[in-house]
Amino acid sequence: MIAAVTLLLLLLVPGFVLGYALRLSHGSAPIAIDPSRAGQHERLRHRRSRTVSLALRVAALLLALPVWFALSLGVMALAASLADVLRLGFFGAVAFSVGAPIVALALDRRRTNRERFASQAPEAEGEQPLSPAVESAREQIPLLAAGGFAGGLMALAWWTGPWLSHTADSFYHLAAIRALLLDGEALPHRVFYPGPVAGPDPTSGAWHYVIGLAAWIAHVDPTAVWWAAGGLVAALAALSLFRLALAVSRCAGTALLTIMLFYLLGQRLDLRTASYPTTVGLALAWLTLSWGVEWLREHPNRRSLAAGLLVATAIPAIHLAAYQFLAVTVGALVSLWLAAQLLGRRSVEWRAVGPTLALVASGAPIAAYRTFVWFGGSGAADSVFNLGGAVAVPYLTPRELGGGLVIAEPGFWFASTFGVASIATVLVLLRLGGLWRGDPGAALVVATVALIPALAFNPLVAPWTIERLSYPIAKLATLLPFGLYLSLGWGLATIAASWRLPEPAGYSRPEEELASATLSLVGSAAVIPLVAQLITAGPTLVYAGTSDHNAAASRAASLSVVWRDRLDAIGKLPPDSVILSDPTTSYYLGGLARVRVVVTPPTHTPSTIEHADGARRRADAFEILAAGRQPDTAGALLAGSAFESVTHVFLDFKTTPAAATKLDAMPTLQRVAEGPGWRLFRVDRLALAAEAPAPAEPIAGRAGDALPLRAAGIWPKEVRSGEGLFVHLVWASSGEQPSAATSAQVELNGPGGRHRWPRAISPGGDHIHAFAVPPSLSIGRYDVSLRLPDGDSLPIGQVTIGMRFEAEWLRGLVPDRDYDYQRVRGWSSYSMGQYSGGKAAITRELGAHIRTVVPPVGVDRVQARVLVHDYGNGAVNALRLRIGGVERLVQWSGNTDGLRWVTVELALPDQARLAGEAGSTLSIEAVQGNAGYLILDAVELWPVAN
Repeated sequence: MIAAVTLLLLLLVPGFVLGYALRLSHGSAPIAIDPSRAGQHERLRHRRSRTVSLALRVAALLLALPVWFALSLGVMALAASLADVLRLGFFGAVAFSVGAPIVALALDRRRTNRERFASQAPEAEGEQPLSPAVESAREQIPLLAAGGFAGGLMALAWWTGPWLSHTADSFYHLAAIRALLLDGEALPHRVFYPGPVAGPDPTSGAWHYVIGLAAWIAHVDPTAVWWAAGGLVAALAALSLFRLALAVSRCAGTALLTIMLFYLLGQRLDLRTASYPTTVGLALAWLTLSWGVEWLREHPNRRSLAAGLLVATAIPAIHLAAYQFLAVTVGALVSLWLAAQLLGRRSVEWRAVGPTLALVASGAPIAAYRTFVWFGGSGAADSVFNLGGAVAVPYLTPRELGGGLVIAEPGFWFASTFGVASIATVLVLLRLGGLWRGDPGAALVVATVALIPALAFNPLVAPWTIERLSYPIAKLATLLPFGLYLSLGWGLATIAASWRLPEPAGYSRPEEELASATLSLVGSAAVIPLVAQLITAGPTLVYAGTSDHNAAASRAASLSVVWRDRLDAIGKLPPDSVILSDPTTSYYLGGLARVRVVVTPPTHTPSTIEHADGARRRADAFEILAAGRQPDTAGALLAGSAFESVTHVFLDFKTTPAAATKLDAMPTLQRVAEGPGWRLFRVDRLALAAEAPAPAEPIAGRAGDALPLRAAGIWPKEVRSGEGLFVHLVWASSGEQPSAATSAQVELNGPGGRHRWPRAISPGGDHIHAFAVPPSLSIGRYDVSLRLPDGDSLPIGQVTIGMRFEAEWLRGLVPDRDYDYQRVRGWSSYSMGQYSGGKAAITRELGAHIRTVVPPVGVDRVQARVLVHDYGNGAVNALRLRIGGVERLVQWSGNTDGLRWVTVELALPDQARLAGEAGSTLSIEAVQGNAGYLILDAVELWPVAN
């Protein structure tokens, strides 16, 4: 309860204060009614009953709540963004959040005093509110009904709770909130993972700061605030959509019908994702669009404009996709409205167009900053836009029409022949008359309904958009359906008017009986399939269905309750603990507990981690937890760069059932807690090094050496970059120790230059030390030596360093989304437990490429070890592998079904060029696949002895 109250105050109080300072309120009630008619309504209050007066104030409050909500988020989002850019941290953002409303209030009080002394009337500054007028008693009823509907959504969202199972996005958002609080940052930086990062997490934002702030003030776990946020956001988002529908249609009844259709048919009353940043950003975008429509009708005053720009600026700070949606929708709205004005030869009020476009421009700086953070060094641009890629990322699946014409698969927008999209597209024809007359509301409805078909189903542009803008269009299609329900609600209301029902404000009744009969026929044909969808595919399936994804199942499977014993055990660990588990379990623990993890599923890994070594981490985690792997192999991986910070290992019997015996037998792991189906181990780093099989060989010391080293050993002799290297040092007995304490450092010297680990090694005893080989180190043979205090080096052995690339890590892949692989162009990731990391790459299209960047290669001959799947049918399969302009054909055939290694060598003549540049490109091309598919699991590169 305290979490809900705290969050409610955070979401409304700053906005109320700003609204008061901007004169967006009048007395104790917000001005939801045109203040120029305030006297009229004051007379109504005396003439009518107190019930009507109360209804007016409640109606005004309902329209003001989403404005306060938006202004509050605007202040806090800008405060968090500014504090993060200035590196002021969490408390800097808190100071900005508290200070901004206070400063605005002080400035307003100073201005009011100045106006009083100057005897100036302030009505000129309060001439236009941010709310459409609701003036008739008839229109109060739908508005009050909308408030009741929003209240019902809030109660329903609190009953169902958020998604806390089935690898839902909630765990990522909770992990981002915990990272923000653990690190004291204004925006989340280190989500899930330990170690430094270059900047804020690109997929998190200011909404996480708001939730974290509420948790910090209330002294509760972020999960409790996340639960409370679902109900509050659901209600406020519904009121924001009501305001947009009211601004578009200028009819409260139409607005009520729109939000009911949207939540019943579009959302199916499924509110388990109501607390997501997408929902919050979309609610602010709806509110901003309502102002844009109103401003095209009438130019706003300065205060209304300031409030609108504040909210619009905050949208990209909360979610980039919501800003993308706003920018595209406003652009389509203004373009279509201007075209109608010009074609109709009407004068264009450019003073109204400017403020509407300013809503988009105001958010551009934050959007550009976040986009730069996202794309900068993460490789995300390549996966989202496929810039320069060999294959497309078909979130939109192409369909060939014949004659070389290609469009997107219609099913992603038109789900069925008589679905909402189909009916709404037909009913949008009713808005063409309003569009021709220059009505901005009609222009918005036509633009939102026609935008996706114009981009995805137009053969003139569809091939390019599918190839280059596949993901942005697919994402936009998830945010635009509100336009379908605007068209649907407005169209059904128009049809109802044709039945001689009381005419809603803003409509003209069809004058000819033929038109009336036609509208009645269309309405009857539309209502039947809508009712059928409501019963067969609407809330019925969410609340009464038998799927394990329905509301009752998700409530019962909520891990915040089911995993209470696990979370209690992990809650006793220090806050800087780092846990290794399988990707799914790690994802859950990172969201529900105050710990870091080192591996997560590919769809929920921060982009900087995923594009660096996400696939490699998952493969190594499975290697550690796999029952069939030797403990010394697991130890080498635990000592690697990805896992060197791990303090605990968590074993879930359900995901890795056979690993318990192996982990129990490892001396490096000490069991600290267990329960039904799980065990928690502590990693003993000293024992980890001591158990490594690194036999020491005698070393001839030099006369006068300060460090009497007697023997040394290195294991393994071949190590992949990013894994662990164990160095065994045997020192002289205590009687032979030098009188002065001294120390040394281990270093590598080879084709990739010199690398020295900063850890100082004190002489004495017989110890094995673990070091993580840098992931970016070039392949080659390296001398391992001790760097002595006098600057000399004592050689202690040699190690060969190679590099591994998981196939699903390479660029140009279609994401693994359970596609029909026969229809996917190019390579796709492919999930099967037999492959390393549980994934591989698959294709049936000859000529398709995937690629990655290889760090500088400092040797002239490279051995490529390619792990492929052999179908065992004796057919010849082939891939073409290229490195730095040199290519070799990789062929295999056999009679045994399963994975196999294929080895080829490549001579790299321009060794100096490859060693001196930032790296080269490794590309793989499908050449021959007689079994229908080619499956690639991994590629390793190793130096070849001269």
